[in-house]
Amino acid sequence: MEKSWFKTAPFTSLEIHEFQSISARRLIRSNSFNDPVLIETLVKRIEQIPIDGDMMISFGPDAEYMTLTFTNDIQEEVVELIQRRFKTPSTGFNSSSPLEKELYEEIQRLLLLNA
Repeated sequence: MEKSWFKTAPFTSLEIHEFQSISARRLIRSNSFNDPVLIETLVKRIEQIPIDGDMMISFGPDAEYMTLTFTNDIQEEVVELIQRRFKTPSTGFNSSSPLEKELYEEIQRLLLLNA
C-alpha cells in the first residue's frame, strides 16, 4: 500500500492543538475550523511535503509539540509537528525546507484567529 499524508480526505473539520511539550501535554492554545476551503488548502499544502522523511530527529521531553486533527464522517487523521517539523507518514522528518517553515507559520496564525 502506498503511503500518503491522508487516506480519507476531504475533511469537514480541523482542530489545531499546541501543547506545552511532547511530554507535558498541557494545552497551550487551540482552535477549530469548519471552513472547507481553508481545510482543503491546508491539506493540499501538507501533501506537497515529501511523505518519506530523509532524516530522524532526536528530541527531549521539552520538545515543542502540536497536532492537526482532520475529521470527516469516516474518521479522524492526525498530523504531528515536533520541534516545528512535520512528522511524515514514514515517521521520519524532512530536512529543513521553506515550505514547512511557511506552513508552520501559517498554522501559528490560524491558532491566533479569534483568540
